[in-house]
Amino acid sequence: MSEYLETNGVPANGVLGGLSVAEQTQDYILLVKEVTSTTPEIINQTQYAIEWIVGSDGEARRPNQDIETNLDIIQNFPVGKNVISQLNNATSVNTQLSGELNVTGIGTIRNILYSQTGIPSSSFDTGSVVFIGVGGAPAASTTIIPNILGSMVSSSVFTINPGDREIPTGYTVTLDTFNAYSNFNGPSGVYYLSASDVGNMNSISMRASVTVANAYGISIPVKVEILNDIGGDKNVVSSNIVTIAPGGYTTILTSATLLSSTITDNDYGVRISNLGTSYFIVIGQVQFSVTNTDPSPTANIPAGNFWVTGSGESGFWLTASAYLSLNYENNLQDTSNFGEATKTFGLDPINTTFTLQKGDKIRFEYVPSNTFTIYDIITPSEAADGLLKLKINRQIPNNVVLNNFVLYRIDTNDPKYIILNANKTSTIGDPENPLKGYIFPKYQTKELKANLKNIQRSISQQGLI
Repeated sequence: MSEYLETNGVPANGVLGGLSVAEQTQDYILLVKEVTSTTPEIINQTQYAIEWIVGSDGEARRPNQDIETNLDIIQNFPVGKNVISQLNNATSVNTQLSGELNVTGIGTIRNILYSQTGIPSSSFDTGSVVFIGVGGAPAASTTIIPNILGSMVSSSVFTINPGDREIPTGYTVTLDTFNAYSNFNGPSGVYYLSASDVGNMNSISMRASVTVANAYGISIPVKVEILNDIGGDKNVVSSNIVTIAPGGYTTILTSATLLSSTITDNDYGVRISNLGTSYFIVIGQVQFSVTNTDPSPTANIPAGNFWVTGSGESGFWLTASAYLSLNYENNLQDTSNFGEATKTFGLDPINTTFTLQKGDKIRFEYVPSNTFTIYDIITPSEAADGLLKLKINRQIPNNVVLNNFVLYRIDTNDPKYIILNANKTSTIGDPENPLKGYIFPKYQTKELKANLKNIQRSISQQGLI
């Protein structure tokens, strides 16, 4: 058994098939059409896009053409095997991408879950781990809504007619267009909540923002209120009075957080009052937003940690938080609302449901040695405490920041890439003229050696590379 396989047969580095990493001869070569860095998912390695796999008989097949083709790619270029990279249009600045290199993966990298936003160990955003349903729909409102970290926001900008923009002294304008139980816009899709769903929340926070202009030479006080029961008693939820300076233009804010148990009416709105003794004010934009949390978080994440680990034998197990466990198998992380820092960092968006497989990888911090392989999985439905548990290949050092992580898979069901232990920097390569060439097995069969020149000549004549 290869040193890359654990005793239970799970590949430590993505090895599939029965071929040993010993010096076994191989009967195929790969034609690659593009060379790109795997950073930041896999730090300082490079993936070569496989255009064709060509056998010693000259037959060329594409990845995913059929199951047999995929197996030939996986079995003939296993993890741990040394290969020879030959790039036709390489230059002196990318010599490290050619020559004898080690295979570290076969397949397509797919992100599953992450909080990492940069290289320093402090670069992570726990508030970005927000889940949505498959296809962009939010988690179903028929189940208890988890701690959504302030991400579920409905923001409505009211339309004001030209004649309504001026509010004379002593007059008020009440805008009644908001329903507290519906149309909560998530980062993608819409949360539709019913009155019964409100009972599953800890609180609802409301915020009104009104821009007001004063064109005159005296100060004018203006009051902005959030009201409920608009059609009845018009109860004041919150209010704020701000005096607008002569010729001034400002934004007045007022907000309130209501416990779900106190919300008995779904009719809310904003009232603006001109408290001045003369002259009118002019209203610009009026915005009313609602943020819901369950429970109201005191930190960025529920219970303070996404993952916990122990010592001794338990140190080989990672236990996920209740928040992660609740979303396991059903939802995927929404990465569309990540900040610019994360986008610049370069992690690919997530389109894979938060479901794990043996052989998946989890890395903590931006440290290659902090990459661990998942060997066993206890799902929330299997665990007595309802928490997801992962067995990893070795213990995690005590000083590792567990909230700073990237969880990914090298999907061997889609073997479009061969990953080699070379570091391709961002300055190497021309998008208009991508690197192309061959991946040869280090140890070739007699048939492949005898036919190699003819095969390459045929490839060139057919314009395959």
